Amino acid sequence: PSVPAAASECGNQEPPRSNAGTSSSTRVGTGSRRATVPRPGFAAQRVRISPTSSHSTSPRAHAGEGDGYNSADESSSWSATPGFEEDEDKESHFEIELRRVKGFEVRRMVPDGNCLFRAVADQVYGDPEMFGETRQMCIDYMERERDHFSQFITEGFTTYCKRKRRDKVYGNNLEIQAMAEMYNRPIHIYSYSTDPINIFHGQYETDLPPIRLSYHRRNHYNSLHDPSRPAVGAGLGFGSLRGNNVDRDQVKAAIRAQQDQQIENALLAEGRFYSDLELTEQEIERMVMEASRAEYLAEEHHRQITHSSEETSSSAAGGPSSSGVSLTDSAAINRSSNVRVLLSMGFSYFRVMEACSIFGDDVNNMLCYLLETEALKGESMYRMKGKAAE
Repeated sequence: PSVPAAASECGNQEPPRSNAGTSSSTRVGTGSRRATVPRPGFAAQRVRISPTSSHSTSPRAHAGEGDGYNSADESSSWSATPGFEEDEDKESHFEIELRRVKGFEVRRMVPDGNCLFRAVADQVYGDPEMFGETRQMCIDYMERERDHFSQFITEGFTTYCKRKRRDKVYGNNLEIQAMAEMYNRPIHIYSYSTDPINIFHGQYETDLPPIRLSYHRRNHYNSLHDPSRPAVGAGLGFGSLRGNNVDRDQVKAAIRAQQDQQIENALLAEGRFYSDLELTEQEIERMVMEASRAEYLAEEHHRQITHSSEETSSSAAGGPSSSGVSLTDSAAINRSSNVRVLLSMGFSYFRVMEACSIFGDDVNNMLCYLLETEALKGESMYRMKGKAAE
């Protein structure tokens, strides 16, 4: 495909076209997170371009000469259309139709390269000047979800995020998707139509109202407000607020709470990872111990069989001894009875046989041994049955 020309002014990427109201969500990778796969128009983002083949709309001073940006990342294939930027009639008609059909009012953002983040901040916090916090939180989220978002970036992911943190560096579809997930609100993009040309979905199904943005001249975002249904503050822990009555302290508190929640979620995920690791190590240790016990019991059983065979041979050679037979039978019956008692208390067969091989017919020592070893394993005494619990 031909290399798109450089964007002018705000320079945001054209949102990928799709049927209005359709979802582009799918599962990516092994996790359960909900993600968006680029659609037609976003495919060019997977092609690396040379710095000499196009002019990026981001400051070139921040990148090496050998580094290329994502091709559709910060440039627009429409920006070179003659006379398009001067088509004020089309802009006016677009705003009138939005007001007539949808009841939306266009709130204009400063075209300084921060327009995407200004528009989202205006929708979420009621204050477009909070674009800096919105930008940083967005990139923080992308870095935490690196495994997903890095799939759609052809340059180094760390370099990409570092550039996107800078003031007046333009946002695009990746940032829009990240913010949809971060705020868990769908983002609807309107461009010269009363139906959204694109819908970005959050991670989970939600009843929260969408974030509505308008896309102008193929390089600039504005914020769309519905005066009859204000949605500022939705999903931040306090009710929707009207734009003129937004308490900045309350909004800042909500941002801090959201950041704290994101940090807490990251710590919980890390804690679960190490807990799983410890459990795995304990399970491996338990399996090794069980294997060692089984091997010991097998050897002990073989030794007892050999010893019993030798005694039988000796008895046959020396003649029958009624007293010897009687003692042997009595010991076997007593041992079998002890085994049944311990098994009825809830101990495993291997543990009981291990204790039996060590202490013979001494059921009290066998019971003490089993209880002590169970306690060393960290298992609760309340799991034992009958007299074992006592």
